[in-house]
Amino acid sequence: MREPVLAWRPLLRLRRRTLQFLFRLRQLSRLDDKTWFVVLVVGVGVGAALVSRVLGLAASGVQVLALGHGEDLLSLVRDLPPLWCVAVPALGGLAFTLIVRLAPRRTVGEGLPEIMEAVSLKGSGTLRLSAVLPRSLASIVLSGAGGSVGREGPLVQAAAAFASALGRAVKMPGHRLRVLVGCGVAAGMAANYNAPVGAAFFAMEVIFGNFALDVFGPLVVASAVATLVSHPTTMDQPLFVLSEAGLRSGWELPAFLLIGAVGAIATQALTRTLTVVESGFQRLRIPAWLRVACGGAGVGALALAIPEVWGNGKPAVDEVLGGALGVRLLLLLFAAKVLATALTLGSGGAGGIFTPALLGGASLGSAAGIGLALLAPALIGAPSGYAAAGMAGALAALTHAPMTGLLIVFDLTRDYGLLLPLMLASVAGAVVAGRLEPRSVYAERLRRRGVDLDMAFEDLALGSLRASDLMRASVPTVDGSETITELLHRFSEVHENQVIVVDGEGKSTGVIDLRDVVDYSGDLAAGQILLACDLARYVAPLTLTAPLSDAMERVWREDSAMLPVVDPARGGKLVGGLARKDLLNAFDREMLRKRLLLTRYLASRGDAGPAEARPSEEYVLIERAVPERLAGKSLADLDLPAGRRVLVVALRRGEGDQARETMPPPADLPLAAGDRLVLLGNRREVDGFDL
Repeated sequence: MREPVLAWRPLLRLRRRTLQFLFRLRQLSRLDDKTWFVVLVVGVGVGAALVSRVLGLAASGVQVLALGHGEDLLSLVRDLPPLWCVAVPALGGLAFTLIVRLAPRRTVGEGLPEIMEAVSLKGSGTLRLSAVLPRSLASIVLSGAGGSVGREGPLVQAAAAFASALGRAVKMPGHRLRVLVGCGVAAGMAANYNAPVGAAFFAMEVIFGNFALDVFGPLVVASAVATLVSHPTTMDQPLFVLSEAGLRSGWELPAFLLIGAVGAIATQALTRTLTVVESGFQRLRIPAWLRVACGGAGVGALALAIPEVWGNGKPAVDEVLGGALGVRLLLLLFAAKVLATALTLGSGGAGGIFTPALLGGASLGSAAGIGLALLAPALIGAPSGYAAAGMAGALAALTHAPMTGLLIVFDLTRDYGLLLPLMLASVAGAVVAGRLEPRSVYAERLRRRGVDLDMAFEDLALGSLRASDLMRASVPTVDGSETITELLHRFSEVHENQVIVVDGEGKSTGVIDLRDVVDYSGDLAAGQILLACDLARYVAPLTLTAPLSDAMERVWREDSAMLPVVDPARGGKLVGGLARKDLLNAFDREMLRKRLLLTRYLASRGDAGPAEARPSEEYVLIERAVPERLAGKSLADLDLPAGRRVLVVALRRGEGDQARETMPPPADLPLAAGDRLVLLGNRREVDGFDL
C-alpha cells in the first residue's frame, strides 16, 4: 500500500473520526438492528444525494474553467479555438492520471462491475471510500473536461462506497451490508437521473439479480429519499422532454420491436469498439500516464467536426429528442460518439457508459424512425418516440435487464403514451443482446479480469463431480413391449416411483412414472392394449462424464426422479441411472464440505496471503506456482477438481498493487505463468498433487 499523500490525510482523518462517532452513537442508542438498518437506509439516500451534488458541482467547476460561463454547452464547444478544443480533453486526461496517482491507496475503477463483484460474488459488501473517491473525482474531472463518459459511474460507485462505510461503521451484519451497498447504487442512480423507480429496478436486476421483497423495500426507500433531496422542486419533471411522441396507430408496434433490436446493435457497436480501441492502446509504446491524455486529444479532434461528442452527451440527447437532426447527421453522431467513448475509456479513463449508450440508442432510433416515416408516412409517428424506444433498447441491451431499460427511460421522459412502445423495445433489446453476447457489458468486464458472476459457489461444488460418481449401476428397467399389467407388477417388485424404458438394443427411450401407470390400473382393456413405449416420456440421458451441475439443471427441467446415464463408447447403451435424491444428498455434502474449507481458508490467510498454513490437523493450505508448461490452459483442461479431495480455493495473479485474487477461480479461466493456485485438502493428497 502506498503512503498517503499529505493532501489526503485531513480527509482520511475526518473519515475515521466520523465512522468512530457513528459506532459510538450506535453503542449508546437503544435501537435494535432493524431500526438502525432503516435509519441507515434513509442516511444512504441523503448521503447519495449530497455526493451527487458535490460531484456535480465539481464537474460544473471544471467545465467553467475550460469553456467559460454559458447555459448552452454545445454553443460553448462550437466557439472554442481548434487548438483549445483538442487541448482541454487532453489536459483532462492528464488531470485524471494525476489524481489517481496521488491517491492514498490503490484505487479501484471498475464502477458497477466492482460493486457487482462485492455484492454478488464475494458477498462481503466492502467498498473502501479511500480507494473509490479519488478515482470517482478523477472521472468527474475527465467528464467535465470533455471526456466522453457518463457521470453515473463515478457517482454510483461513490454512493455505494459511502453506504458500505456507513454500514461497516456501525457493524452491520454481512447480509444487511450488501443490501446497503445496493441502496447506495439505487440512490446514486436516482439522484443522477431523477429516476427513482428505474433506479430501484436497476439495482434489483443488475446488482442483485433477483426481486426479493426484503431487498426491494430498502432500495425503493433509498432511491425515493435521494430523489427528494436531489430534486426537491423538479421531482415530477422529466430529465428529457420529447418534441412529440405517442402511437399514431397499432401498426407501429412491430416497428418498435425493430427499434429495440437497433438499440441492441448500438450497444454492441459501442462495447466492441471499446474492446478494439483498448487493445490498440495497450499495444502502443507510450507511458501509461500519457494514454488517457491521447484519448482525450482524440475526443477533442472529433469535437471539432461534431461538437455533440463532448462530455457525457446529455445536450446531444436533448437535440435528438427535439427532432433537430437529420438522418445523415444522426448516423455521423452515432459513429462519432461510439468512437469518442471508446477513446476515453479504452485509453485508461474511467466513467459511466449509460448516457453515451442513451445517445447511441436515441441517434439510431431516431434515424430508423425517419426512414420508416418515408416508407409509411400515414402509419409512423414522430421520430422522437422512436428515439426514446432506441434508448430503452440500448439500456436493456447494455444491462441485459429489460425492466431497467423500460423503467429508466420512462422515468426520464414521463410520457405514458410511450409505455407500450418502451416495453416492446426493451424486451427486443435484451433478447437480441443475449443472442449476440451472453453477458452484460459489466459481467463481461469482470469476466476479462478472471471473475465469472455465473460461476456461483454452488456451481463449483456440483462441477467437481461427474455423473459416473453417483450413478447407480443397477436401475429398474422395463422393455418397451411390456403391458400396463406387467408394468404394475414390475413397480411392485422394485419399490421405485420411476423406471427406465429400454429398446431391444439396450438404449434408453424414456422413463415411466408410477402415477401414469396407476391412472390405467382400473381399465382392464387398456391394461392389455397399452404398452410401456406408449406411456414413456422421453428424458435426454446423461453421459458418464457429465458434470452434476448439468444433471441438477436437467432434473428440474425434466421433473424426473431418475435420469438415464449412457456410455457413448458403447454406442449410447444404458449403463445406469442418476436418482434425484442421490444428487441432492451429494450436493448438500459437497456444499457443506467446500464452505467449511473455504471458511477455514479465509480465517487463516493474512492480508498478503500465506504461502502455507494449517487450518486444522486434517487439512492444509498450500500455494503452488503455475509452471510455464501449463500457461494458456484452464482448470477445466487440467481437470483439477477430479481429485475431489483437493480443492482449488483461489487463484492469485500479479504482484504489489496489481495483485488480484479470484475466489473461487472459474473452471475456464486461462492460467498464466507466474499465477499461484491455493490448494486446500488432506496433507498427504495435497503433497502428492502435481501440477
